[in-house]
Amino acid sequence: MTTGMADKILVNSKFIASTFAKTFKHLDARAIKPAVLYPAVNVNQFNEPANSYKLNFLSIKSF
Repeated sequence: MTTGMADKILVNSKFIASTFAKTFKHLDARAIKPAVLYPAVNVNQFNEPANSYKLNFLSIKSF
């Protein structure tokens, strides 16, 4: 299932995943849930063919 703009939604903890669900209730209702990826991100783990597409990361933090 895709969200329309993102292939994957990643958060850095289970706490932030629950905050995501509370904030984006319409996504949670559609069973769109983020995966937890603990820091640090090793971009080499994404073994994509060269020049297939550019990886973009968006980091959202709240206090």
